[in-house]
Amino acid sequence: MTVTTGSGAVLVDGAGGALAVETSSSAVTLRRVASSLRVRTQSGAVNAALAGQGDVDVVTGSSAIRLSGVRGGATVATQSGRITIDGSPTREWALTTGSSNVEVNLERAAALQLDAASGSSTNVRVVHPAFKGTSEKGRISGAIGIGGPPVRITTRSGQIHVQGS
Repeated sequence: MTVTTGSGAVLVDGAGGALAVETSSSAVTLRRVASSLRVRTQSGAVNAALAGQGDVDVVTGSSAIRLSGVRGGATVATQSGRITIDGSPTREWALTTGSSNVEVNLERAAALQLDAASGSSTNVRVVHPAFKGTSEKGRISGAIGIGGPPVRITTRSGQIHVQGS
């Protein structure tokens, strides 16, 4: 399914297959997405709840991104919005924001290789019982669980917080 709009809020509640949304200046709210997801917006916040396995590819120009239930790969980028993502990576995650914070809430059994870096903040934290790694100013790297797909998190001027549930 593909949804395209110039302006005006987008709401999809229940998508059984792959979903693509493109908008110029609209908020995007997606519920019960059962497969892969692709979203592009210049100035609208994205809030998506996934209900199945699938990769996520979300890019905004200047808005927050909130994703829950991510079980697959994730490419998430915004120039000036906060990123919040909940789930368990089964493929690579790349999370990038220019000027805001990133919060990652991992399922307890998640296994991954973490590399998190903030350009102007020393506040990069990992609070997960299975984390083993190293920390230096503005950067943390290591494994959660037995290791697994890479999870790369970068922000030029925000905080990064990774935790287990």
